Amino acid sequence: MDKSNTITSPITQGTVKLLASIPKNTIIESYKAESGIDIDYLFGSIELVNLYECDDTGYRFFLSIWHRRRWPFL
Repeated sequence: MDKSNTITSPITQGTVKLLASIPKNTIIESYKAESGIDIDYLFGSIELVNLYECDDTGYRFFLSIWHRRRWPFL
């Protein structure tokens, strides 16, 4: 099995579970509603922000998933 794309804990390098996948628009709209500030420019090509939890420690962390353009030569 290829583990090059497997998400592991930044603390223990052990296994993690995905708790939530949050679309960028949900974050942008919530932030704007709460603060009145538009943060859309901060996300660029990021489409999702995933919340993970380390199985060993309970440490929670975010990773973003960006849109990868499909070029003819890829």
